[in-house]
Amino acid sequence: MSRYSFYRFVTLLALVASVLFLSVHASAFINIETVRKEKGEGFFGRSALRVAGQKGNTNKFTGNVSSLNIERGERDELLMLLNFVYSETFGVKDTNNGQAHLRYVFNAQERYAYEFFTQIEFDKFKDLNDRTLFGATIRQRLFRDEQDSFYLGYGG
Repeated sequence: MSRYSFYRFVTLLALVASVLFLSVHASAFINIETVRKEKGEGFFGRSALRVAGQKGNTNKFTGNVSSLNIERGERDELLMLLNFVYSETFGVKDTNNGQAHLRYVFNAQERYAYEFFTQIEFDKFKDLNDRTLFGATIRQRLFRDEQDSFYLGYGG
């Protein structure tokens, strides 16, 4: 089966499964897949603190804290994402939101991994006081090459 045929088959299968089962959308709201592209073992991290202000026709203050940290061993991985944004315009609060994600992954075998995670999000201006999610999955790698990979997850 050529690579094109494989992708076409997988796309068709995913479309059929979506239409047939019409599952309730996942509650996961923070996509961490781009973070997983970091290669190698050890600690990878970056954090930022941004503060900005403006005085004059518009008096505005904005603060942002963000952090991304990954500790990766030979068979396991600990990942933490954090983001918080706050701002005021003319002394009136107009932004107050944040997200956090903590995930532990244990690669039990070459193709299987166990994942445990928690996420929390709040946005005071969208009436989202707190949204919390806990979950566990078994992740099975079906395909991987230099550029692409395809996984199937079981769990909730």
